[in-house]
Amino acid sequence: MVQAAFLALLCGEQAAPFGGVMAVTGTPDALSLVVTGDKLAPRPEHWGWLTDALPGDLDDLPTAQVQFALLPDLLADLGRPASVSLGDPVTLAF
Repeated sequence: MVQAAFLALLCGEQAAPFGGVMAVTGTPDALSLVVTGDKLAPRPEHWGWLTDALPGDLDDLPTAQVQFALLPDLLADLGRPASVSLGDPVTLAF
């Protein structure tokens, strides 16, 4: 679960390229990441990897966004589906 939390933080960092605040809250049954900032810019094509049954091609994913490919597999192993909102704030829960 700790590995998933850190991968989630790396995903959250990508949503706030000009800085912001990330808050992680959780219980043994659920973890939530909330990202706020003045200029949030989450890229749907990357965040879609977390919830899509059939994500995109790995060849199209930049190496700086590898966390978006690693986190879904880890969450599947943990039996935790991801929920994503790309509004303001950006949220990720699992």
